[in-house]
Amino acid sequence: IRNDYIRSEGYSLIVFFLILITIFLLVIQSRAEHPEKKCIQELGKTQSSCILHCEYNHYGFTDENYRITKKHMEKFRDVLIEYRSVPLSDKSKLFGHIRACGDRANAKKPKSTEDKCQKINDYHRCIVDEKFLTFNRYYLAVNKYDKTINV
Repeated sequence: IRNDYIRSEGYSLIVFFLILITIFLLVIQSRAEHPEKKCIQELGKTQSSCILHCEYNHYGFTDENYRITKKHMEKFRDVLIEYRSVPLSDKSKLFGHIRACGDRANAKKPKSTEDKCQKINDYHRCIVDEKFLTFNRYYLAVNKYDKTINV
């Protein structure tokens, strides 16, 4: 009888800890937000020109130091392809377009945070040029991607 009691007591502790962990994870998940919303809340009133950098950092299109590397450009391309803003057949053409915009942005050597954020905004405007990539197609793809990320 003693072993049965110890065994049931052990199971009770395991169940208790599983419930506790589940509640903890639910609380964390409920507090999570998508990058677009979080960046607007954090920067909307103080540094609105940096909202795009904040979003792009969460998406992997740039980093916290405002760098735009080949890895970031490839991630940008892959998201636009995956969410069908550009046909797969235009994958290399899209990367060439993004690369040219990245090279142009990286040629700038901004010093202030404001200028660094402007560099990212200019990069965005170059990519979403309404010729190769329209804003609507870009936004639909990035908005869908945004919904897959919690920060």
